[in-house]
Amino acid sequence: MGQYHIVVNLDRKQLIHPNHLGDGLKLMEFGDGGATLTALAILLAQDSGRGLGDLHVAMPDTPLPWEETGTAGFCSERKRKVVPRHSRDRIRKALEEAIQEQPPPSLFEVARRLGYMHTCALHHADHGHCVQIRKRYRQSNRWASWSQQGAKPICELPRLKQVLEDYLRAEDRIPSMERIAASLGYAGATHIRKKFPELWRAIGEKITRQRAERIETIKPALKQALQENPPPTLGELGRRAGVSHSGLLRALAPTLRQKIKERRRQYIEAKLAGLHCKLKASLNETPPPRRQEVYARLGIVADFARGHFPELHLALGARYSEYQRKQRRAQEKATRQAIPAIVQRLHEQGLCPSVDRVRDSLKSRCALQWKAFGETVYEARRSLRTG
Repeated sequence: MGQYHIVVNLDRKQLIHPNHLGDGLKLMEFGDGGATLTALAILLAQDSGRGLGDLHVAMPDTPLPWEETGTAGFCSERKRKVVPRHSRDRIRKALEEAIQEQPPPSLFEVARRLGYMHTCALHHADHGHCVQIRKRYRQSNRWASWSQQGAKPICELPRLKQVLEDYLRAEDRIPSMERIAASLGYAGATHIRKKFPELWRAIGEKITRQRAERIETIKPALKQALQENPPPTLGELGRRAGVSHSGLLRALAPTLRQKIKERRRQYIEAKLAGLHCKLKASLNETPPPRRQEVYARLGIVADFARGHFPELHLALGARYSEYQRKQRRAQEKATRQAIPAIVQRLHEQGLCPSVDRVRDSLKSRCALQWKAFGETVYEARRSLRTG
């Protein structure tokens, strides 16, 4: 037996049940980066002002949007899917269950159950299991069942035509052709393109126009970024342009993105060169400063300096350590030289020059260890008696 957990909002009296999102109730079952943590992160995220329409997570056994609201509603209120993150062990467990399943599922079906649009994550988790699932599926009667006589079509032609027409009439941005085909249950777009070439061509042209309009929308932000100093990072640039990931800038505006990336690289190189000169100059300071003091002046941390300037990092530490050793030796020498005079003065005053009394008479902090200090005091007393 173990402890079972659910996520609860006490103010609104609402909860997130891990079982409803495909996770277990135990802490380590839903705490490995599953759908429960994704849902919690979405609920805790601060609204950016653009609304929450850019988040959508498809969960296992969840009805698809067009099965509940119709294709037109799904198109007009389309939300970008967030790629789920599952651990290798969880994906491997799903693959092992699929190997024993009857009738054998396709690898694409297993990927869709986990919320993935492709099978790449499955191959990364366990390529051998993926090969077994594909082999079992090819050997089963389900393989190419759509091409067998009397087989039920994946999608009826009237409904398929209606879906394409709804996408064509929609004012909002249309998803990619691959996503349209996947939403209808197809692994590829070849069948749809052959059945309705004119509609498919029209949708492709509309996607191209929308892409061009989107590029024109984000170009001013990218051109402005070229004039900024310091130039923004690609992540910041993506947020300004309103894209969910900075990698989309490579597809939308590759030339401008490359220019900004190159300018950012030059800025970072100049910044590192300036830091290198300042760190090198600190090696000539007298007295040698501590590394933490130098890094605090420059606004960096030790890990950053260790990673980018390892030689200077070691040189600063070695120089300060050598300075400390010299200071300690000088203090020890001064203490040894002061002890005989203190012993002589205490003796003239008629006081016993004990170790504690000599230590209390020191004007500065004692730099000697207790044993060495005592030996020096006793040596001064012996010298006093022999003298």
